[in-house]
Amino acid sequence: MDILRLIYATLLIFFIPGYTLVQAMFPRKGELDLEFDRLYRLALAMGLSIAIVIFDGFFLDWMTRTFSLQSSPGVGLVQEPYLSLSLWTISAVLFVIGWYRGAYPLLGIIHPKLYREAPPYTPSADKMRDETLRELKKLVDERARLKRQIREYRTKERSSAKSMRKYYQTKKAELSKRLEEIDRKIEELEKRAEEGLDVI
Repeated sequence: MDILRLIYATLLIFFIPGYTLVQAMFPRKGELDLEFDRLYRLALAMGLSIAIVIFDGFFLDWMTRTFSLQSSPGVGLVQEPYLSLSLWTISAVLFVIGWYRGAYPLLGIIHPKLYREAPPYTPSADKMRDETLRELKKLVDERARLKRQIREYRTKERSSAKSMRKYYQTKKAELSKRLEEIDRKIEELEKRAEEGLDVI
């Protein structure tokens, strides 16, 4: 039972309020980052949850002092039942906002009327350029690695027995084909990056 209470308290303090806030602010997939969107959401959820709990505690303390809401001397609203109720209320409000903005399309499984789709995310020109340059760097690194491997196979092909030459020739042909694909992709990405720079 204590473990369940610990899990409940951990989720309520460190995750749920912040996650509903993140979903309300950024309902579209890929809005925070095209590659690591989920990771960013989890990290922001934890940080924002702690901030919400702190501000909620300040608010409950202010309510206690302002309106003299004390059940007994020295005991105000900053207690587990009131804190839980206020955090669940905040989370529920943020959840409804997030749902309205289309952050929870899977709710359509429960009932079709609950389905709301967020408009597709269109990244900014800066973000598109950064993603293009990042992808370009990966391809350039892979191209360098493939060229090294092709050189190695060429050397092994010359110095190996006839039975092994065909194997190295086959591997070299496979890598050469992949290298051609990468060269085409790099050319496309370079054009895209140039167009992005022109726009900016």
